[in-house]
Amino acid sequence: MRHAFTIAYQKESQVQRDEQAGDEFKGELANAQRLRGEKLPTLRQRGGEPPLQPV
Repeated sequence: MRHAFTIAYQKESQVQRDEQAGDEFKGELANAQRLRGEKLPTLRQRGGEPPLQPV
């Protein structure tokens, strides 16, 4: 029975780490999108075009 508890605990810990990593990624993505949004108008005012990005 102890083995089953250990496995369940390990899985729960992994889920928590995955959720934390996902939250951190979402925060970084939002920050990058915000920064990109701030830079695009500046580039257009200078007459430049932003580099193409793969989709």
